[in-house]
Formats: sequence, C-alpha cells, structure tokens
Amino acid sequence: MPVAGKPAATTAHFYRKKGQDLAADAYAVPEGKVRLKIELPKPQFTGTPKDIRSPNLESPIDRIEERNRTFNYGLAEKDAEQKPAEHASRKRVADNKTRLSDMDADGAAKRPEAASSRLEPEAADMPAAVVAGEKFALARDLERPSRGVSVNPFIVTVAEPFSTFAIDVDTASYTLTRQALRSGAVPEPEVVRTEEIVNAFDYGDAAPEQTVFRVYQDGAQSPFGAGCHLLRIGVKGRRLGREEQRPAMLTFVIDVSGSMSQPDRIGLARGALRLLAANLSERDSIQLVVYSDHARVVLEPVAVTEKARIVEAFERLQCNGSTNLEEGLRQAYEMAARSFMPGAENRVILISDGVANLGADSAQEILGKVDAFRRQGITCSVFGVGAGTYNDRMLEELANKGDGVYRFLDSEAAVRSAFVDDLAATLNTIAKDAKIQVEWNPAVVRRYRQLGYENRALRKEQFRDDAVDAGEVGSGQSVTALYELELVPEVSPGMRLGTVRIRYQRTDSGKVEEIQSELVSDAVLKPARAASPQFKVAAGAAEFAELLRGSPHAAGGSYQAVADYLRPAVLELHLDVRVKELLELITIMSAKHK
Repeated sequence: MPVAGKPAATTAHFYRKKGQDLAADAYAVPEGKVRLKIELPKPQFTGTPKDIRSPNLESPIDRIEERNRTFNYGLAEKDAEQKPAEHASRKRVADNKTRLSDMDADGAAKRPEAASSRLEPEAADMPAAVVAGEKFALARDLERPSRGVSVNPFIVTVAEPFSTFAIDVDTASYTLTRQALRSGAVPEPEVVRTEEIVNAFDYGDAAPEQTVFRVYQDGAQSPFGAGCHLLRIGVKGRRLGREEQRPAMLTFVIDVSGSMSQPDRIGLARGALRLLAANLSERDSIQLVVYSDHARVVLEPVAVTEKARIVEAFERLQCNGSTNLEEGLRQAYEMAARSFMPGAENRVILISDGVANLGADSAQEILGKVDAFRRQGITCSVFGVGAGTYNDRMLEELANKGDGVYRFLDSEAAVRSAFVDDLAATLNTIAKDAKIQVEWNPAVVRRYRQLGYENRALRKEQFRDDAVDAGEVGSGQSVTALYELELVPEVSPGMRLGTVRIRYQRTDSGKVEEIQSELVSDAVLKPARAASPQFKVAAGAAEFAELLRGSPHAAGGSYQAVADYLRPAVLELHLDVRVKELLELITIMSAKHK
C-alpha cells in the first residue's frame, strides 16, 4: 500500500534542496512581460525535466516516508519541529487568506479565486527549462499548511499530466467524524480523510453486468472555488451472483483488554459477531482468537452451521488486562495459515478500540507480517470501536497492508450496515491491486488538484508495475474521486479533458486487466446549481471535509455555504437517510462558527 501521508503522485517529480528552498524567482518585470530566473543545483541534470535528479536533492516523498518509518503506533506523537523556512511558508499562506460572501448568482460559494497559473495555455511550446522552473516553484505547494495534515496542491498539467493512486473503499473517517460531532466535539484534522467522507455516500452508479468495472463522470462549475470546475470520476464494480461467491474462512481476532469493557466496545463487537454468524453461508467457517495481556484461542475452526457453539463462544468474552496486539495478530495469522482454504476468501478480521502501546519497531514488524500473509492469500479487514484514545492511524495502516476494508462501528446501525448490508462486498473481492491513473490534457486543463487520497498516492511508473500493492474492491462496491480543475480559456463542449485508466488483477482468474475511458468537457461546463443531486452530495461532502481539515484551498469557504448548496439535493434524495445525516453534521459545524 502507499505510505500514509505521501503527497499526490502528480507531485512526485517535484524536488527540494536539503535545508533550503530551490529558488524559482521572477516577476520583477516590465508590464506585460515575465522573466523567470531559475537557480538549478549542481551537478547539472540531463534528459527531460521529469528526469531531474541530484545527490544534493531530496524528495518531499522521501522525507514523508522517513517520518512514517519512525511513527509510533501507540499514543499519538507530536509533529516534528518545523524548519524555519516551513514556518515562513505557513505564515505567508495564513496572511493571504480572505473572507468573501458565501454565494454568487450561479450557486458558487465565493472563495478566493484559484491563483492563475504562471503557465499560459501555450506553455507546452515553452523551453524545457521554463517548465522545470515551474516544477521547482510548485514544490512549495507540498508543504502548504493544513492544520498539520497533508493536502494535495494544484499541479500545472504541462509539468505533470499524470495523477496515479490506489483505489480506496474505506469509510471509517466518516463514522469517526459523525461520532465526534454528535458528541459535541470537533474531529481532529488527522482523522478527516476527504476520500473516505466522499465514499461514504451512494452516487447511483449502476454496476456493470459483464465487465469488472464501469467508469462514470459527472461534474459542474465548482460550487465552492470561483473560476474552477469540479469533476467526479466514479468507478463501479460488478456485483457477483450467489453462485459466484466463494466460501469464506474467517479468523476473528478480538481485543478483550480492559479498555474494551465499555458497552460501545465489547457490546458492539459481540453484536457484530452474532450478526455475521447469522448471515454467513453454510459453506463458511469461523475461528476466534482473543487477546489482552496474552493471546488465546477461544474457538477452533467450526462450520457456520454450528451457530449455538459460535454464539456461546462470543458470549463468554470478558475484558481485562493490557493490549497485546502483536501477540493477538501473530496467533490469529498462525491459525489462519493452518486453516487456509485454497480458492476461498481467507480473511483475518480484527475488532479493536485501537488502544495499543507499540513502539516503531514492533509496529513495523506487525505491518511486515500482515503484508507477507497478504501475498500468500490471507487478507485483513479492520473494524474499530470506541472513542477517546482510539488510534485511527494504526488501524487504517493495518487494513491497507492487509488489502482489506477499514470501518468504524459507532452504533448498532453501523454494525448492521457492515455485517449484513455490505457483507457480500466485504467477503467477496472482485479485484486486487486496483489502481487508477488519470492523464490530463494540458491543451484543455491548465491545472488540477485531487481532493483526498493523499496517503494512497502512487508514482506514475507504479501504475503498470504489477508488483506494487494497491487497493481491493469487493462485489458491487463503488469508488469516487474528485478533481478541481482550472481550464484554459474558451473551453467548449466535446473537448477532451483527459483519459482515466484502471488496472487491476481479477480475483476469479488472476489475470491482470487494464481499461480506459475518455473524460470530456461536457461534464464540467454546466452551472453549479444545474448539477445532479448526486454530484451536489459529492461536492458538499468534499468541501465539508476540506473545511474540517483546515485545507488552505477551502480558505474563505463556510459551512453555511455548504449547507445551502446541499439542501436542494437532500430534498430530491429524500429517501437517502445518509444524505440527510450529512446535512445535519454540516449544520452542527455551521452553528459552531456563527
């Protein structure tokens, strides 16, 4: 899986000199002219601007990877001390934030208009050195402040037209955000992941009948970024028939430490186990490991038909002691390996409140083992419960390494959704290592910015590297990605925005396939108020997340403007209780900011 915290793949070729900014100054020029002064490091680079490398250069991605290697998955760490240059950058952005009125006549919430690109439409014809200078100048965007979380910057298309990322169908961030707001708190920015907030909603994309995936596109003028357009790319997976579903060998590993004793923790865990046992197929089997100070086997492999024996084992669970997650997972994977069923869905399912004291070495060892077993065909899904000291980042990383889903359970309704409504998708994967790559057309798209997926980013060349671990998609699941676009002047209908490609390994045959679909300008030219209700939900959910994260791209925006834009969609989609719930959460935040 991509390293958590990694910036967008489209910024992977931007580099900085160690300890100082690479200068890319200009702009003291006669009227109507632009003189760009570029100071390149030595030794000189060769090849195209994309090949810039030097022993004296360090990639921002490298810095992020190093920080993640030393991350303590126990109690949350404080951020590393910022460099003086980074502090100056943060101050510059903060000083430039501006508040404008909420809505314009076309339904777009007025926000500071996206800064004009320094590259004109004819930039493709500019000398390579000028394009290289643009890269260096935009490298600063990688460090843009967002209350301590990474936010994707705008990318100049002619400098880097490719955006590549691993598919992600997790929704835990939405549930954690809902829990925090309903309890009167505000979620920590690190918990708010834009893609998970957006993917928590159904956009009505129909599943394909024959192919593995179908691509959808929808959009409008951006309702929150003046001068920009917003594009939704939807990917819908095929829904497997009952006869196509594989038998499951499920190894539950349940946290029964003292911190799990509260009703919203062990109570929800018991409820999840009971519901799952009641809804599994007769061909499925279950085994159960629990852990506190030490791990122990509670239930050896047993067919789901023996429901009384399974329920009895669940009801005997008692909570006490500390949290030995490492031993619990080790025992669970040993059992899963002994009980491995070829051709079946072999999966470890962890249910925990995430309160584990692990050093960096122990955490990396666990993640390494989860990744190794994934390569042998044993995946790992994670379900979080509880609040307070909940370690969201640790559980997300476990699910990422295990090619499984990550969801948070905060109510009986959430348990039913995960273990009944979405059971087929959770237990029946249709594709593994699924990746998306968008190649933007610089003749039409001047700049672009992906909303979310910061920790799922891949480099351009990793798209067709089938050894790279990526995302897993279950039966009938949907994935949505949003892009904010700055177009060149006078874009008309029928113009090509770019091409979206999806590459994946089929679960049924093991065959690697790649499909592609053209993106056209028609989708994004309509006024914001004329957009489909589903698009309004996606746009509102994304802006809500950006505001919660403190994204600099949402500077000048307001929760009230998001609520106003979303209300017509709530009326049109009145049967969708999740959309009503989103409006409720936005209204809570709006009240806090009056």
